[in-house]
This record gives sequence, C-alpha cells and structure tokens, in this order.
Amino acid sequence: MKEKKQRSNWYVASVHYATAGIFWPWIIGILISFGFMAMGMEVVVNLAFEQYPLIAALISTAIFAGVTYVAVIASARFIQKRYIVEDMDAVLKISLIYFVGVTAFFISTSFWFPDPEYPMTAINWVATVIDSLVLFGVFYWASKKYLR
Repeated sequence: MKEKKQRSNWYVASVHYATAGIFWPWIIGILISFGFMAMGMEVVVNLAFEQYPLIAALISTAIFAGVTYVAVIASARFIQKRYIVEDMDAVLKISLIYFVGVTAFFISTSFWFPDPEYPMTAINWVATVIDSLVLFGVFYWASKKYLR
C-alpha cells in the first residue's frame, strides 16, 4: 500500500475537480455515446433533442447528475487513499470554485465564439445554466457527504 502524502488544499481540490468534474464525466460520456452508436440509436437521440428538447435535456441532466455523483464518490475514495488532508471543507470550497469557474468560462465562450451549426439561443443558454446549477448542486452535496 502506498504511503499517504501531505498535500496542500488547492492541490487536493484540483485533483478532486479534475477527477470528479472532468475525467469521469468525460469517460462515461464517451462510453454512453459509443453505446448509443453501437445500438444505432444516435439518430433516435438526435431526433429526441430536435422533437422533444425539454424532455431530452431533462434526461441528459439526470444522467450527468448521476455520473457526477458516482464520480465524486470515486474521487473521494481516491483522495482518502492517497492524501492526508487537514481541512476538507477548504478542499470542497476550492474544488467548487474550480467547477464554477471552468463551467462559467465555457458557457461564456459560447457567446464569444458561437458555433454556426448550434447557436446559443436564449433558451439554450437558460437550459445550460439550469443544467450547470443542477450539476453544481450534485457536486457540492456529494462532495460534502463523501469527502471526509
């Protein structure tokens, strides 16, 4: 078993955010996408987003909220095995700042560099903000529960 290392709060927070906020959601998102493609369902998913955008957005948000929850659990276990942390509340706050800051940056870039095929309309922007708020809540709540 590896010896636990003492690390600063910002370092552990960056590991937590990178693991729970980027790595696992990205990997699981790719696996879900490949699963839909393997079943020939990408057309059905695209049609659902065109015909029933609200329902499709709610399902997508629910899936990624679940992914975020599981990713936080995995990240918390990883951190507890590897690092000695004196102030987990500070780690939680810093990782949430990372999460909010990076998400806000990417949402704002959709206005600066719009995609002509998928323009950021007011409805898309509101849906993106609501989705982000749900994910912030899940990330915070799960982190508060599992980061000890």
